Amino acid sequence: MRLLVFIALLVSSGSQVVHASPPIVITDTENSRLIGLHADFLEDREGQLTFDQVTEGPASVLFAPLGKSVPNFSFSRSAFWLRFSIRNDSGKAQPLILHQFTPWIDSMDLYLTWPDGRTELRKAGEKYPFAQREVEHNRFLFRLDLGPGDTVNILMRVESLDPLQLPLTLWKEDAFQAYSGRVHMYFGLVFGCLTVVFFYNMLLYFSLRDITYLHYILYIFSLLLMIFTYSGYAYQYLWPLSPRLQNWMVFPTGYLSMFMAIFIAKSFLGTARNMPMVHKAITAFQALCVLLPVYGFLTDDYLFTSLTCSLVALVFPFIMGGAGGLAYVRRIPAARFFILAWISSLVGQLVSMSTVVNLAPPTEIMRRMMEVGFMADAVFLSFALADRISILRREKEIAETMVMDALESAKMELEAKVAQRTSQLYHEKERAEEATLLKDKFVALVSHDLRSPLGSMINMLELVKPEREDPEGAETNRRLISMATRAAHGLMDMIDNLLDISRLQTGSVTVSIKRVNVLSLTESIVQVERFRADEKGVQIINQIPPDYVLYADYHLLGEVIQNLLSNAVKFCRQGDSVTIYRPEGENGALAVRDTGTGIPENIIGHLFDNTMKTTSLGTAGERGSGLGLPYCRDIMEAHGGSIRVESSPGAGSMFTITAPEMEKEDQVGTLR
Repeated sequence: MRLLVFIALLVSSGSQVVHASPPIVITDTENSRLIGLHADFLEDREGQLTFDQVTEGPASVLFAPLGKSVPNFSFSRSAFWLRFSIRNDSGKAQPLILHQFTPWIDSMDLYLTWPDGRTELRKAGEKYPFAQREVEHNRFLFRLDLGPGDTVNILMRVESLDPLQLPLTLWKEDAFQAYSGRVHMYFGLVFGCLTVVFFYNMLLYFSLRDITYLHYILYIFSLLLMIFTYSGYAYQYLWPLSPRLQNWMVFPTGYLSMFMAIFIAKSFLGTARNMPMVHKAITAFQALCVLLPVYGFLTDDYLFTSLTCSLVALVFPFIMGGAGGLAYVRRIPAARFFILAWISSLVGQLVSMSTVVNLAPPTEIMRRMMEVGFMADAVFLSFALADRISILRREKEIAETMVMDALESAKMELEAKVAQRTSQLYHEKERAEEATLLKDKFVALVSHDLRSPLGSMINMLELVKPEREDPEGAETNRRLISMATRAAHGLMDMIDNLLDISRLQTGSVTVSIKRVNVLSLTESIVQVERFRADEKGVQIINQIPPDYVLYADYHLLGEVIQNLLSNAVKFCRQGDSVTIYRPEGENGALAVRDTGTGIPENIIGHLFDNTMKTTSLGTAGERGSGLGLPYCRDIMEAHGGSIRVESSPGAGSMFTITAPEMEKEDQVGTLR
């Protein structure tokens, strides 16, 4: 039956290969392009199809458009064929680079069909020695030189037992060299920071002879080797002649880092003494870190080893964070920095892993969060070591004082007892004051540790240089960077508010009624939302009169309008529009109307109910929390106003907010 289907498809399609996806067109204005939206794909579950079969055989008609900019096939034993074409319309010869971001692909076979009819095969992948690569680079690169008007048709066969993610990008050669330099600089910073931490703590180990420092420097070494391996640099510089070593080395280095981290946890938290059950559990996990890589290596089951290593690496920070949390609850002093270390590692791994399983877009920043998490983990553990030494020193001082007091009490019975009691009271007071001081320092330190990474993020974003040289592209990049910087500043302001003690004690938000120029407020919000609207092809129209005034809390009213405008854009399709206007005949009112998909009748009655989950995906797959509209209702009710909605499925929606007219400013309400 399957053969009959193949024959029918072949007869109906003819002998010519039809590209369902548009070709990649090279112009003078673009420096790079992801190939995903221009490629068709075919899954070869058995891995047996040949070039002739996928070009002229029955399988040639089974290609389907990828439909996404970055193909992500996750873990699979299948081989995948990608088909796309490149046309040079720039009017001049173009040296190009086809760049595969992830350096752990087992096999990449590139079949190039040139305008003169010849077919050329190029190979890359971890299964081949590094010297066979076309370009000496830690990632997989292919050079393509296209003359004016030339078109090259490309078939790529990809196979890998690692997570198969293909952010294939076509670059102009000079633009790629600039991009590659920035990536090398980033990894140089990562390796440099970890190396400095490694040697600094090695000196401390030789000075203090504390076994915990030995565990820590071995942990840092394993992290360095693991990152060096999975980023492709180890294959380039350490074992370029051993594909098998490159394939397998990431697993023992990863398991070694977890193995040494458990030693650190045992020493830091005193698990054998303070938490015996936890001690047994993490010891069993430590044994698992030895058995799993040995089993995988002996059975040569690479896919099993890759899957189990990914799963163990994902679970591990939860185990370490749980142990640290339990230690903190039991008031073990070393637990503070230990928890911060594993939270940062967990966040970095979750963000990076989410790109592998298609839960988050595989952008450059998202993929780099794992190294950022590892660096933060290493730094926090270093702080924890220093804090541990300080705690031990204080405990030693207290113990010595207690011994001296005991000796003194033995020499003089009555006077010694009075002196001992006085000394104990003094030290108890001193320890209470130290505890208060430590608490204040801890609050300040948490604030500093939260602000510092945000400050670094702002500085890095401000130093980013646009990749594109054309004026329009440079302006777009500058606008994006400006928006990201403003967002980071806003997040820093939010952290400052969270650390405001008076605000935490009241548990309420004060509504300060002022005279608000609605056009000025809405224009500032439209500027923020316009970029996302432009990306979706949605028009935003602001019809607010210049002299229109409402009496409301400026910031809270802005939150309501931004929420309504963001929702309207979210549920609009290409060609739809969103209008902000003053409804006729209604004083103190403002409306946001869109021509989008509308709201289903079964949920429209629950939109403002925070006990009902009414969130749904936008037209471009955007997600929401479902809490925005209930929050808008609370804000308007705190103003003494209201919010209502009118909608029909397929015909758009209209949200109207009203605020009571007030003769006096500076009126105050409370939002709880």
